[in-house]
Order: sequence, then C-alpha cells, then structure tokens
Amino acid sequence: WERVVREFGVEGADGEVDRKKLGGIVFGDKTGVKLRQLNAIVWPTINELVHQDLSALQETHRHVALEAALLVEARWHTPCTHLWTFFVTPQTAIHRLTNSRGLTIEEAQERLASQISNEDRIRLSTEAFPKDRLWVCDRSDMSTAEARVLINGKIAELL
Repeated sequence: WERVVREFGVEGADGEVDRKKLGGIVFGDKTGVKLRQLNAIVWPTINELVHQDLSALQETHRHVALEAALLVEARWHTPCTHLWTFFVTPQTAIHRLTNSRGLTIEEAQERLASQISNEDRIRLSTEAFPKDRLWVCDRSDMSTAEARVLINGKIAELL
C-alpha cells in the first residue's frame, strides 16, 4: 500500500490508506485515469497472490471458491471453471454504498459506473443469483438459510 499512499497522497491518521479520500480521488476523476492508475498498482499484486493461493489450495482440495468484488473487471476469474455472480439492482447497490460507506448518491453512482454492468457480468457467468431475492433486507444473515439451500443445490449439480 506504500505505493498507493505515495502516488495518491492518501495516508490516514492510522498510517493506513484513507479509503474514503482515495475513493474521492479515484472516482471523482471523470476521465478514469486515476482509477486505471490505481488498478495498475493494485491488481497485478492481487492477481499474483490469488494465483499462488489457488495453486496451493488445488493441491489439497477438489473444489476451490474465489470471491472478489471486481473478479471479472480484474480478470481474476480466468482460471475458474465456473463463474457465479451474486448481484443486486443498481438501486440496492447505491442504497448500500450511501448507508455503509457514507457516500452521496452521486459518489455511489460514479462507483457503479466504473464497473461492468450486471448484464455483462451475468453474460460471462455460468450461474447468476439475484441477492435482492435471496437477501431481502440490508442484513445478509436474515436469509442465509435460503441462500445456502440454493447454493448447495448448485454445488451438488457440479459434483
């Protein structure tokens, strides 16, 4: 994270990356240059770590699940045989970003606009699960049992 702090000037009082400040810089840049700059710093390192972990896990596990917010955008899904997408409507995503991260509606919309659309993400997926139907409120643990049944059924189909 040192390079992120150095290039964006976003060190927080605790010595860590000030994510809110970094988000303002990156998503406030309408040209997308800052986001591409951040991704160029962060994604190669994460990609290397993901592949190392996957290689190690595949030696001892028959199935491995990989979860990441920008899995498709960063192309970390390429070694996967299946791609499952859990998605929410843009309205739900905006609601969550404004409530959990304190973003304005405009800031939340900018962040969503920097990602691929649900439609494109679903088109690349082998399975798609609408979280708005699985988790009917802001607390995801409220419908976990229902989601588990659905997911376990999909896993059973693969075995």
